[in-house]
Formats: sequence, C-alpha cells, structure tokens
Amino acid sequence: MRKQESPKPSPVKKSLWAGIAIALLAAAFLSLLLVQGREVLAAAGQGTFSGQATLALGWKELCSKISGVDFYRIVEAGDPLPGAAAFLRGGDGETAAAYSPGLDVVNLKQPGAYPVTIVRDGNTYAAEILVVDTVPPKAVSVERQCLTVDTLPAESFVEDIADATGVTVTFAAEPDFTRPGTQNVDVVLTDAGGNQTTLSSVLTVMEDTQPPAISGVRDQRFHTGDTVAYKKDVTVADDYDQEVKLVVDSSKVNPTKPGRYEVIYSARDRAGNLATETAVFTFTEATEFTDLMNAETEKVLKRITKDGMSQTEIARAIYKWTKSHIAYSGHSNKGDWEKAAVQGFTKGSGDCYIYFATAKALLEKAGIQNIDVEKIYKEGRSMHYWSLVNCGQGWYHFDTTPRKGGGEFFMLTDKELETYSLAHSNSHEFDHTLYPATPEEQPKE
Repeated sequence: MRKQESPKPSPVKKSLWAGIAIALLAAAFLSLLLVQGREVLAAAGQGTFSGQATLALGWKELCSKISGVDFYRIVEAGDPLPGAAAFLRGGDGETAAAYSPGLDVVNLKQPGAYPVTIVRDGNTYAAEILVVDTVPPKAVSVERQCLTVDTLPAESFVEDIADATGVTVTFAAEPDFTRPGTQNVDVVLTDAGGNQTTLSSVLTVMEDTQPPAISGVRDQRFHTGDTVAYKKDVTVADDYDQEVKLVVDSSKVNPTKPGRYEVIYSARDRAGNLATETAVFTFTEATEFTDLMNAETEKVLKRITKDGMSQTEIARAIYKWTKSHIAYSGHSNKGDWEKAAVQGFTKGSGDCYIYFATAKALLEKAGIQNIDVEKIYKEGRSMHYWSLVNCGQGWYHFDTTPRKGGGEFFMLTDKELETYSLAHSNSHEFDHTLYPATPEEQPKE
C-alpha cells in the first residue's frame, strides 16, 4: 500500500498567514510605542495626550535608545534651558554636544514642543524640548469693598500671583454686586498648563445714600463788568467718590446789568445722589469810591499780612487794625458801603457802619467769606451792623465796633453773642432765620 503525502499549503493560505503575522508584529510594535510614549508622559506628570502624539513620543524614545541621543527633553516651565549634553545617553562625558543656532524659538514660559538641533561628533540630530507645566499657580486672596453701582474684576480679589506661565483669574460663580452686605467669593486661577488653584475671599457691597458735600458757596458782590470766577474756593467732597464734577448754573446772571442773580451749584455722585447749593451774586455799578477803596485795602493788607498766614490769622489782623485805626463818632450815611469804607480809611472816624464797611472791604480783598448782619429794626432804638465770617471752620460773628462795656467780638458763636446782647440792652438782636448758624465751639487757630 502506497503512503499518502500531506497536502502542501496553498499560496493563498501562505499570504493570509503572512498578513496576520505582519499585522500582529505591527500591533506589537505600535503597542510598544504607546507604552514608551505613556512612560514619557507619566515621567513628565502630564495627562493623556492624543494617540498620535503618544505614538510620536514613543517612537522618539525608541530612537533615542538606539542612537544614544535623546530626541526630546522634558523641561518644567520656568526652569532653565538644559545644556545640549543633557540629550546624550551613556554618560561617557567625553563626547561633546552643542545646540545649533535657533534656540530663540524655545519659550520656557509656555508649554509646548519646541524643535532644536543637537550636534554630536559632526552629526546633527533633530530633537525637541517639551516644556510642561505641572505646578499650579499661587496667590494671596484679598477682601474687597464696592458700591451697589460698581463691579469688580476677578483679578482684584488676588495679589502676588506666582507662576512660571501666564495665569487667568475667573470667578467660580459671579458675585451679586447689587446686593448690599457681605458675601463669600471664590476665584479660580488657571495657568497655561491647565493647573488650577481656587482661593476664597470676601466681598462687602455697600449702598451709597449720602450726597456729596459742596463747600465754599457764598453770596458775593461784584461791579458790573467784573470777571467772575464762579468755582473759586468752591470744593466738592464725597464719602466714596474721589472726584465729583461740580456743575454751576449761572444762566440767570447778567454781569453787565446791576441786580441780584441766583447761581445754583450742583454735584451728583456715581450712585446718583444729588447735592445743590444756591448763592446770590449781586452786581452794582462801580462808584467814584471804588478805585480809592481798592487802593486803600491793598495798602493796609500789605502792611498787616504776610505770606503763609491762615485766613483766621488774616481775619484777626483785619479785626485789630480796624478797631484800632478808627475813632468812634455817632453818625454816617448808610446807603453806600464803599463810600463808608473810604471814610474809614481816609478819615479814620465813624460809627458802627463805618467800622463794618471798612472791615468788609478788607475781608473782601483778602478773599475771606463774609455776610452782612443787621440788628433787628425797632422804632426808637439805634441800628447796628457787623459781619459773619467763614475762615474755613464755619460762620462766626465778627464785630470791630468798640463798645463802652468792652469785650472781644472776634469769631463769636451765636450763644456767646446772645449772652452779651441780653446783658446789654439787646445790642446784637438779629433774625436767626436770615443767617447761617454758627458752630457751638470756638474755632481752632
């Protein structure tokens, strides 16, 4: 009996098995590359890259092992650039390596892959520096305050941000800037590597209900044709706003025509609170006495004042000079205060109206706010005139007329003047509703 031979595989089966073998080898090779790439990523502390990027890293790692030259080097953002020898494997220390020109493309503060060229033994190798960012940012949280009409950026709640890469700051949840009170605020710091740090802070939201304070508004007198500086010595202060715009409505004023005109000052803060103050600007025709009065006031002020004196010190100098340079006489014409002031300067005599007018001329020239005060008229008793002055600490009574009973009438409060008046036949009885009240205490000099 003849022995039967085993059938030989057909060419088709041979091709199929070869294909399977090649596929298995390719799969194994790709698996090896993935393992190599993942090891690189794990060493760098990075998360999952795309499959293609991981394979590329695996291939570079395999080539590095074969050639003895690393085709990549992992550098933490912010660290210095490693020397070219860091790419060499084997550590023999005898083979020199250097970078080729073009290192300016490497940004050590921005994660990414940067190509470099390594020269070793006359051979050049294309490599990459992989800048990674694994360190989360640091900062110090800061408590903040604002008004209900404001908003604050997330960046304002942190300071001293420290990170090797750029950092963005966002709110974990948007605060309610319209709700008065205190609330917790969380801000998130995210660096270029995606690392995040969350910090907690406190926001205090306040409601502004107080209008600005306008100071320095006063009734003023001018001659027709004078140049008027409406905002001179007028200031605005607010409890929250650093700067508040002062608006002056002088539309009713005709500086070429004698008369009394209302000037309205207003200021509104960013919360919408409005403050208004009103003054009366009186314009009169210049008289034959105006120029002479101005010349006399300049001469006197030049003698009795000096640079650096406060308004209170100047007011006291005016008080002393007027009281000591005019002799009292019992009568004067009360119609023209400028004429009365000229009499006080040139004649050196007169009644209370002359004292009042002379002091007024000096106060006006010195830029000290003053208001004319008249004693209440009653049949059969004499009139009296004096001033209220404001040197920056409020309005106070200022009377240069000497009295038989003596006394000092420089910067008196309402209470001090009333006490004297009641003890001296109502010498200074006046209508309180027509004038601003004085402070309760004496001003500080």
